Amino acid sequence: MITIKPREEKILLTMRITRTALVYILTLLSLGCSLNRMVVRSTQGILENSLRALYEEEDIPLAEIAAASDLKLLEGLIKADPEN
Repeated sequence: MITIKPREEKILLTMRITRTALVYILTLLSLGCSLNRMVVRSTQGILENSLRALYEEEDIPLAEIAAASDLKLLEGLIKADPEN
């Protein structure tokens, strides 16, 4: 039977924790891009409702300000997922 000293046991535990953390970090980093695309593509319904609300706005100056804001939002979404 192999006996493991307490110091070696701590080293092995640290290595396992480090390896597990590295796997989680790499997984999250690899999902980052696809997660970003998924979020951008899921905003279609929100944008449709925003456009509908803009058409229903009776305060024209407020609608103009909101439209400018929406255009900047759309630019950001295009930069986040140019293929969409």
